[in-house]
Amino acid sequence: MDVNSYIHTLCKKGEGTEIEFKSAKGGFPGSFWETYSAFANTDGGIIVLGISEKNGKFYPDGLSEEQIAKLKKLLWDGLNNKNTVSTCIISESDVLQANVENGFALVVKVPRAEYVVRRIMGESQIADHPLDNYVFPSFILGEEIDQDTVSQYRRLFDAKNQEHPWSELDDLSFLKKIGAYGKDSDS
Repeated sequence: MDVNSYIHTLCKKGEGTEIEFKSAKGGFPGSFWETYSAFANTDGGIIVLGISEKNGKFYPDGLSEEQIAKLKKLLWDGLNNKNTVSTCIISESDVLQANVENGFALVVKVPRAEYVVRRIMGESQIADHPLDNYVFPSFILGEEIDQDTVSQYRRLFDAKNQEHPWSELDDLSFLKKIGAYGKDSDS
Protein backbone atom coordinates (compact mmCIF):
# COMPACT_ATOMS: atom_id res chain seq x y z
CA MET A 1 0.00 0.00 0.00
CA ASP A 2 1.25 3.48 -0.86
CA VAL A 3 0.77 5.20 2.50
CA ASN A 4 1.31 8.70 1.10
CA SER A 5 -1.49 8.36 -1.47
CA TYR A 6 -3.67 6.76 1.18
CA ILE A 7 -3.27 9.79 3.47
CA HIS A 8 -4.25 12.15 0.65
CA THR A 9 -7.33 10.03 -0.07
CA LEU A 10 -8.31 10.07 3.62
CA CYS A 11 -7.87 13.86 3.82
CA LYS A 12 -10.17 14.34 0.83
CA LYS A 13 -12.75 11.95 2.30
CA GLY A 14 -12.70 13.64 5.72
CA GLU A 15 -13.52 12.34 9.16
CA GLY A 16 -16.21 9.78 9.83
CA THR A 17 -17.05 6.91 12.12
CA GLU A 18 -13.84 5.07 11.25
CA ILE A 19 -11.36 7.90 10.64
CA GLU A 20 -10.08 10.66 12.93
CA PHE A 21 -7.41 13.26 12.24
CA LYS A 22 -5.52 14.80 15.12
CA SER A 23 -3.09 17.67 15.09
CA ALA A 24 0.22 16.88 16.72
CA LYS A 25 1.86 20.29 16.42
CA GLY A 26 1.87 20.63 20.20
CA GLY A 27 2.90 17.03 20.87
CA PHE A 28 0.97 13.84 21.42
CA PRO A 29 -2.77 14.63 21.56
CA GLY A 30 -4.40 13.53 24.80
CA SER A 31 -7.68 12.84 22.96
CA PHE A 32 -5.94 10.00 21.11
CA TRP A 33 -6.75 7.51 23.88
CA GLU A 34 -10.49 8.24 23.83
CA THR A 35 -10.55 7.68 20.07
CA TYR A 36 -8.44 4.51 20.40
CA SER A 37 -10.92 3.10 22.93
CA ALA A 38 -13.95 4.13 20.89
CA PHE A 39 -12.59 2.49 17.73
CA ALA A 40 -11.49 -0.65 19.59
CA ASN A 41 -14.95 -1.01 21.13
CA THR A 42 -16.80 -0.55 17.82
CA ASP A 43 -15.66 -1.60 14.34
CA GLY A 44 -12.09 -0.30 14.50
CA GLY A 45 -10.75 2.71 12.65
CA ILE A 46 -7.81 4.83 11.62
CA ILE A 47 -6.26 7.66 13.60
CA VAL A 48 -3.91 9.97 11.71
CA LEU A 49 -1.60 12.09 13.85
CA GLY A 50 -0.19 15.20 12.21
CA ILE A 51 -3.25 16.43 10.29
CA SER A 52 -5.14 19.60 11.29
CA GLU A 53 -8.65 20.66 10.37
CA LYS A 54 -9.48 24.16 9.26
CA ASN A 55 -12.91 25.10 7.92
CA GLY A 56 -13.82 21.47 7.25
CA LYS A 57 -10.62 20.77 5.28
CA PHE A 58 -7.63 18.79 6.44
CA TYR A 59 -4.00 19.90 6.20
CA PRO A 60 -0.70 18.28 7.21
CA ASP A 61 1.02 19.76 10.26
CA GLY A 62 4.41 19.43 8.55
CA LEU A 63 5.94 17.31 11.31
CA SER A 64 9.62 16.40 11.20
CA GLU A 65 10.99 12.86 11.40
CA GLU A 66 12.19 13.70 14.91
CA GLN A 67 8.65 14.70 15.95
CA ILE A 68 7.26 11.48 14.44
CA ALA A 69 9.85 9.45 16.39
CA LYS A 70 8.72 11.14 19.62
CA LEU A 71 5.05 10.48 18.77
CA LYS A 72 5.81 6.80 18.15
CA LYS A 73 7.60 6.51 21.48
CA LEU A 74 4.74 8.16 23.34
CA LEU A 75 2.24 5.95 21.50
CA TRP A 76 4.02 2.73 22.47
CA ASP A 77 4.65 3.97 26.01
CA GLY A 78 0.92 4.63 26.39
CA LEU A 79 -0.11 1.34 24.79
CA ASN A 80 2.09 -0.54 27.24
CA ASN A 81 0.92 1.41 30.28
CA LYS A 82 -2.08 -0.16 32.08
CA ASN A 83 -2.96 3.29 33.47
CA THR A 84 -3.48 4.56 29.91
CA VAL A 85 -5.19 1.61 28.19
CA SER A 86 -6.21 -1.73 29.62
CA THR A 87 -5.14 -3.72 26.55
CA CYS A 88 -2.87 -3.07 23.59
CA ILE A 89 -4.57 -4.49 20.50
CA ILE A 90 -2.31 -3.07 17.80
CA SER A 91 0.97 -4.38 16.42
CA GLU A 92 3.92 -2.61 14.83
CA SER A 93 2.44 -3.22 11.37
CA ASP A 94 -0.58 -1.11 12.41
CA VAL A 95 1.61 2.00 12.85
CA LEU A 96 2.78 3.63 9.62
CA GLN A 97 4.79 6.75 8.92
CA ALA A 98 3.75 8.74 5.87
CA ASN A 99 5.54 11.48 3.98
CA VAL A 100 2.85 14.13 3.49
CA GLU A 101 3.67 17.27 1.51
CA ASN A 102 6.34 19.12 3.51
CA GLY A 103 6.46 16.78 6.48
CA PHE A 104 5.28 13.54 7.98
CA ALA A 105 2.18 12.04 9.58
CA LEU A 106 1.64 8.93 11.67
CA VAL A 107 -1.14 6.50 10.76
CA VAL A 108 -2.45 4.20 13.49
CA LYS A 109 -4.81 1.44 12.42
CA VAL A 110 -6.95 0.38 15.39
CA PRO A 111 -8.61 -3.00 14.88
CA ARG A 112 -11.89 -3.94 16.43
CA ALA A 113 -11.19 -5.59 19.77
CA GLU A 114 -12.26 -9.19 19.95
CA TYR A 115 -15.40 -9.75 22.01
CA VAL A 116 -13.47 -11.38 24.85
CA VAL A 117 -11.06 -8.42 25.04
CA ARG A 118 -13.93 -5.89 24.99
CA ARG A 119 -15.72 -7.82 27.72
CA ILE A 120 -12.59 -8.00 29.88
CA MET A 121 -11.94 -4.30 29.30
CA GLY A 122 -15.52 -3.44 30.22
CA GLU A 123 -15.54 -5.59 33.33
CA SER A 124 -12.18 -4.26 34.50
CA GLN A 125 -13.37 -0.69 34.09
CA ILE A 126 -16.47 -1.41 36.16
CA ALA A 127 -14.36 -3.01 38.90
CA ASP A 128 -11.73 -0.26 38.85
CA HIS A 129 -13.98 2.73 38.15
CA PRO A 130 -17.54 2.17 39.38
CA LEU A 131 -18.45 5.75 38.49
CA ASP A 132 -21.09 4.98 35.88
CA ASN A 133 -23.85 5.24 38.46
CA TYR A 134 -22.28 7.99 40.55
CA VAL A 135 -23.95 11.39 40.44
CA PHE A 136 -21.45 14.24 40.59
CA PRO A 137 -22.82 17.11 42.70
CA SER A 138 -22.77 20.56 41.09
CA PHE A 139 -21.87 19.06 37.72
CA ILE A 140 -22.30 21.56 34.89
CA LEU A 141 -22.78 20.11 31.42
CA GLY A 142 -20.40 21.78 28.99
CA GLU A 143 -17.78 22.58 31.60
CA GLU A 144 -16.88 19.18 33.06
CA ILE A 145 -17.66 17.00 30.05
CA ASP A 146 -15.46 16.84 26.96
CA GLN A 147 -17.62 18.07 24.09
CA ASP A 148 -15.37 16.36 21.51
CA THR A 149 -16.04 13.01 23.17
CA VAL A 150 -19.80 13.58 23.11
CA SER A 151 -19.63 14.60 19.44
CA GLN A 152 -17.53 11.58 18.56
CA TYR A 153 -19.88 9.23 20.39
CA ARG A 154 -22.88 10.80 18.64
CA ARG A 155 -21.24 10.29 15.23
CA LEU A 156 -20.66 6.62 16.06
CA PHE A 157 -24.21 6.27 17.40
CA ASP A 158 -25.70 7.93 14.30
CA ALA A 159 -23.67 5.72 11.97
CA LYS A 160 -24.83 2.57 13.75
CA ASN A 161 -28.44 3.73 14.23
CA GLN A 162 -29.34 5.58 11.08
CA GLU A 163 -32.51 7.67 11.30
CA HIS A 164 -32.84 7.00 15.02
CA PRO A 165 -35.13 9.57 16.69
CA TRP A 166 -32.49 10.33 19.33
CA SER A 167 -30.20 11.70 16.61
CA GLU A 168 -32.39 14.81 16.45
CA LEU A 169 -32.06 15.56 20.17
CA ASP A 170 -29.79 18.21 21.67
CA ASP A 171 -26.77 16.88 23.60
CA LEU A 172 -28.37 17.05 27.06
CA SER A 173 -31.52 15.22 25.97
CA PHE A 174 -29.42 12.65 24.11
CA LEU A 175 -27.24 12.01 27.18
CA LYS A 176 -30.39 11.56 29.30
CA LYS A 177 -31.81 9.02 26.82
CA ILE A 178 -28.67 6.87 26.79
CA GLY A 179 -28.42 7.00 30.59
CA ALA A 180 -25.24 9.09 30.72
CA TYR A 181 -26.89 12.04 32.49
CA GLY A 182 -29.34 12.11 35.34
CA LYS A 183 -30.22 13.96 38.48
CA ASP A 184 -30.14 12.87 42.06
CA SER A 185 -33.25 14.21 43.79
CA ASP A 186 -31.44 14.28 47.16
CA SER A 187 -28.73 16.66 45.96
